[in-house]
Amino acid sequence: MNNYSKDELVFLASLRNFIDSYTVNDSNNQLVNKYKESVNAELIGEIDNYVDFIIRKKFPSYANQDYNDIKNEVIAEILKVFPKYNGAASLSTYLNPYILAGVTKEICFRTNRTLQQNRNIIKIERAKIELMKEGYKEEEITYQMLSDLTGMSVDSIIASYRFEIRISLEKNKKLFT
Repeated sequence: MNNYSKDELVFLASLRNFIDSYTVNDSNNQLVNKYKESVNAELIGEIDNYVDFIIRKKFPSYANQDYNDIKNEVIAEILKVFPKYNGAASLSTYLNPYILAGVTKEICFRTNRTLQQNRNIIKIERAKIELMKEGYKEEEITYQMLSDLTGMSVDSIIASYRFEIRISLEKNKKLFT
């Protein structure tokens, strides 16, 4: 993300804001859309690699499944909020919360889970990985061990597993109908 200076990015954001707020009639609609596409292309070129980097770093398990769809949705959301960029922070600092929220929203949508269910499952999976690094086999890991590592109650862990199994069965059911 070093093609543009901070001032140039603020200018692009202002230009995008102006274009978005410009009331068009039929005669100049095509011209406004042409400029909007041009500004969007410049912005996408600037943020594309950074969005890619954050997704692969923070959500590695999703970097291979539905990756392009998730990335495109996040970029579309960023283009909506970019006109508010004023240069007070670096572009990466400004974009990080939007990227993280966008990817999380897309993952929740695609997995049919709430944000809390998603967090619980991630927490459980990380605890399982930690226990397996310590030498435990997956079948040796108990709910109590997971509870001790995650701070979640055994009932919450069981409920999370039941939810995952139910969703998995529903997906498989759709495949065979």
